[in-house]
Amino acid sequence: MLPFKKNLSDFVVCDTLRIEDDLHIGIPYEVTLLFDKKNGDIIPGIGGTPIILYVINTNTERVGQDADTEIIGGMLRRGYAVLVIDYLSEEKACPPALDWSIQNIRRKVMGGDIDGIFTLPDSSYPETFVVPAGYDVSLSMPYWAFDKHGADGILEKITEIWNNDFRGTKGDVLIKWCYADGTLKPLANGLDGTEPMRYRKDGTECENGEYAYIKHTLARDITDCVKPDGSPIDLNLYMHVIYPKSPGKPVPVMCLAGSTEHLASGAATQDRPQLNGAAFRGYACVMIDYGYTPMARADHYGYFDGYPKKGYVTGDNATYSMSFYNDKRIFCAAMRYIRYLALSEPERYVFDTDAIGIYGNSKGSWMTFLGEKEPEKLPSKRMLAGHHDETRFDNGHTEACGTIRGGEEQPWQFFGDLRIKSEAEFIYSSCGGLHDSITDGHSPMFISCNRTDSSCYSTSNTMLAACRAHNVPCMWVDIPLPHTLVYGNDLLFNTDTYSAFFAFTGYYLHHDSPRALCARADISAASFTLKLRFSGGIPESEMAKVKIADKNGNELCGKWRGELGGIDWSFTPSDIAPNTDYILTVPDSILGDNGKALSDKFTYAFSSPAFEKTAVPIEEKASGEFLADVPLNASTEYKYLEFLSEGGCGFAICTEDGQILTRVFTNADGRCLLPLHQLSPLTSGKLLIKPIGDKFDSSSTRYTPCKRAIIEDGKAPDGTPAIVIKGFESVTEHPTEEFYSYPAAAVRLENLLGDTPVSVSDIGRRFNIRFRLYDTSSRYVNLDLSHVTSRENSITDHRRGHMNLITKANEWIEASIDYTVYEPIYTDLSAVTKSMTVSTYGSGNIMNPLYIADVHVTEYIGDAKGLSLSIITDTDKISALPEGKLDIVCEKSPWQK
Repeated sequence: MLPFKKNLSDFVVCDTLRIEDDLHIGIPYEVTLLFDKKNGDIIPGIGGTPIILYVINTNTERVGQDADTEIIGGMLRRGYAVLVIDYLSEEKACPPALDWSIQNIRRKVMGGDIDGIFTLPDSSYPETFVVPAGYDVSLSMPYWAFDKHGADGILEKITEIWNNDFRGTKGDVLIKWCYADGTLKPLANGLDGTEPMRYRKDGTECENGEYAYIKHTLARDITDCVKPDGSPIDLNLYMHVIYPKSPGKPVPVMCLAGSTEHLASGAATQDRPQLNGAAFRGYACVMIDYGYTPMARADHYGYFDGYPKKGYVTGDNATYSMSFYNDKRIFCAAMRYIRYLALSEPERYVFDTDAIGIYGNSKGSWMTFLGEKEPEKLPSKRMLAGHHDETRFDNGHTEACGTIRGGEEQPWQFFGDLRIKSEAEFIYSSCGGLHDSITDGHSPMFISCNRTDSSCYSTSNTMLAACRAHNVPCMWVDIPLPHTLVYGNDLLFNTDTYSAFFAFTGYYLHHDSPRALCARADISAASFTLKLRFSGGIPESEMAKVKIADKNGNELCGKWRGELGGIDWSFTPSDIAPNTDYILTVPDSILGDNGKALSDKFTYAFSSPAFEKTAVPIEEKASGEFLADVPLNASTEYKYLEFLSEGGCGFAICTEDGQILTRVFTNADGRCLLPLHQLSPLTSGKLLIKPIGDKFDSSSTRYTPCKRAIIEDGKAPDGTPAIVIKGFESVTEHPTEEFYSYPAAAVRLENLLGDTPVSVSDIGRRFNIRFRLYDTSSRYVNLDLSHVTSRENSITDHRRGHMNLITKANEWIEASIDYTVYEPIYTDLSAVTKSMTVSTYGSGNIMNPLYIADVHVTEYIGDAKGLSLSIITDTDKISALPEGKLDIVCEKSPWQK
């Protein structure tokens, strides 16, 4: 008999059931159900008995040091049912396979079936929690409330939703509709025109019945909004905490930002075992309630999405979501509450409060702004009519009214005299998120999406572009399944994204050593590059330790370029030998930016493409031009003219008599490739190559106001001529509400690169766009150079320019963003825009003027020094694809039929 069975004999101990195959790893496990009968029966369903899957004897490090019997006994006394899942010390019972294995078992428990275990009645058990040995749980802890902490007008908004969208979609639900003293509440005609009736609880008609259909109700105020049994709706938001008991040191915290109407289910779906994985890796784990409209909660009426009738908020998140009006407050309060727990009960909640991460999917990923410093000071996304980001407390609604509590200050701001911070140290945004609050110093980010995931892919790519512009440590993966959390192999490196996620969080939250995760060689002769990805930031100085050599020890020379905080690195060789085997070696002496050495040496073998390279003789003329004899009398397919110079520059390719055929631009490393077929039908091989000395240099004053923006030519307060953004026209989009969405697009700076359409011959051109901003309030301003957008699929190219600036009231600041023309991924060059959208961020100060002055665009063009030409023939006949242009893959997971 196992110790926990002997020591817990006062409780119901069922015979241990041995199951030979967990159906994931292929190993046996044993399960025992414990429950204190003094607490009554095990209750199924939403709000029923919590069922703890207490997992023992795994091949993982035990973090919590309290005895299993002590922890389980405490759970039983609280009325929980405990399923002890014993993995029998199997060596294979370790992450990541363990994460998925226990999720499979959990799903069986939720359905009331563990391979025939007779102790659970045949029903559903959604209140399940995976708890490693040594861990305990604190469930349903209220951390924020709509009536105490919500935006002013939020209670009226909930009432409005009840009377419109809610009673339209949930109208056929019978509820108790009377006051506490038994007085019947008045009824109204349904939105569908039906006349009201009263009923008994069993649904039979009764003139004085206490029950009615929701469609015949009409709420006078928030106190009339009730659950089906007539009790008040719940205005609290909750969190569940899974934490180790008596760990040897403070542990990092991983939070799941819920996006489901039932809090526990966010971590319980078949394809989302990430919270299990965090727990088995030594994190404390937190599930955070999403700010649904209370009626949409699973323990009330369940999700609803608007009423299909003109004039209502049909299909808009604002129907079922109060997060639109409160999100900064909700998420910030959650972060503070976790820290408050650690400060107020340090022996119980032993958390590393400087290592809190949060992840979420879709609307659960709207917490991206938590990566900013002091995110609680950011304005809300939308305002309620007549209010400008005030709370009920701010506007003096501090008195209780029946079941409605008075407004209070935002919770958990202080512990004694210590101000508690609201930010998170790590953000994982999946299939959604916010890009407009990513600036220099933002917390590290992990981003995932699937390219078939419509507008979510656009949002994810915009966040990636912002991370690139601000050099935020960021790992981006293109997952094979749409609209879910990280799963499967990504489409660029073909590596396991689930493991990459935990390697990345391990570096930034668990203080692990960095790892070289994967490498990928682009083997086309036309665009050979080598990509290398790390789990944490690697300084540029450390990359000198990375060696690439053939079997004879001949090193490949070239240049490493890093981005995204030193996570991703690209190597461009200066002169690679054809058809040669190379080894990339990343030594374990490399140090991450956390000062720790690489956990393991990393090697990657690849072969250079088979190609032929023939030098092209060139003659430099006195005018500084070059004459080259290029062989064009044979097929030009799979042939390229390679330009090498000492730096970035441009050339006009002309016939011998000076007629321009095309132009080419070398990159920052001084290299470019011109497909020879672009010179067809030219048959003479004599080419005159003229360096482009006149770079694009232009001041621009052309602009187009965006929708609702009030724009004019004018002057800044100091007299500088400027484009003046005066504010926005207010548009009522709902009978009782004005929406102020932000960032509010204000102005498009048009045709920054001139009127000539961008063409293939412009690929490689590099520009700098700069201007000055004078703001009359401190806020975020977004610069979005939408390089490529496929509006039909709502997909944008992640390499476009996006930058976020924080202005200072009554001061000029400089804005500068670089732009490179390259072959787009999802469309042709005709879809490339050459305009920049300037947007303001915030509603409370959105009407304050902003001035744009001195818009100037300069091209990066260097001198044509050290020019050499070669003909490259790709003998493997591999067509060159632009970076990242891969076939769209949408796999099915094992549980999808």
